[in-house]
Amino acid sequence: MGYKNTESSFGSVTKILHWTIAFCFLISYCSAYYGLWFTEDETYVNTIVIQIHQATGIVAAALVAVRVAWRLTSVLPNPPLASWYEHLAARVVHAALYGVMIMMPVTGYFGTRRDTAFLGITRFDYTSTWTSIEHAFDISWDRFEAPLDYFHRDLGGPAIVWILIAIHIVGALYHHYHRRDDTLTRMLPTRR
Repeated sequence: MGYKNTESSFGSVTKILHWTIAFCFLISYCSAYYGLWFTEDETYVNTIVIQIHQATGIVAAALVAVRVAWRLTSVLPNPPLASWYEHLAARVVHAALYGVMIMMPVTGYFGTRRDTAFLGITRFDYTSTWTSIEHAFDISWDRFEAPLDYFHRDLGGPAIVWILIAIHIVGALYHHYHRRDDTLTRMLPTRR
């Protein structure tokens, strides 16, 4: 298996990015919900799990940027035989997944007052960009942050992401067990 995609299969770069991003999102979600359900705010354990959440979110964001660039500059394998509406559904779900993979880290960073100095990143509300937004739109942090936090914590995280992941998995299993094509197996890391 080469590192580049071909017309018949995904290369190692695409597979590594796919599975590493999936792992980062899983760890990010597990740490966030562990912090919400099993720790008290502002405790040492809560701080650690939130830092894990932030770090894996930042890594996921960086890898998504690489994945988008790689996808735009790489050959895509030929799609499996399917009807036009199945191809349309696949394109819509993949576009939505990319959108959510971009929006979750962005809204997470812009919509938090949690310390990010351990990552070498300035909190957004300490930046000159925030100061400019605050003065230009005469908006308080709470009004600015509320819709971002709503998307990140209430809509995107627990609802949209998991629905899209479920559709993605069901589609792959449908192709594998019903259509009996190689849609699923060509993304598996062990396939040669």
